[in-house]
Amino acid sequence: MKRENVLLVLLLVISVYLTAYTTSAHLVSSHIVEKNGKSYWCSGPEGSLWPWPSKNSKIGIPILIELNGTDSFIYNYLIKTYLLSIVCASLWLSVIFLVYKKAKTAKPTLSQ
Repeated sequence: MKRENVLLVLLLVISVYLTAYTTSAHLVSSHIVEKNGKSYWCSGPEGSLWPWPSKNSKIGIPILIELNGTDSFIYNYLIKTYLLSIVCASLWLSVIFLVYKKAKTAKPTLSQ
């Protein structure tokens, strides 16, 4: 396989994974509330944003549980700033550009 093809497949796989992660992270982060400059899960048991976003149950004990360091970083710097969404969109633009470039330079397979 050519190096360009490997790069295209790798970018495509990463783009699909990051899109799924971003969508899931935004859904799970809807269970986060902010009070006094800190972020909390709005009910127990607590959820997680790493390694895959998950909220253990929709109906839980109404209690505020502070986010751990990793979840707090992901929420404050990647989700709230939309950096995760921007990276995701940039990867898709790269994939589209590479596919367009490959299609433009491809040799026709059918002879006339």
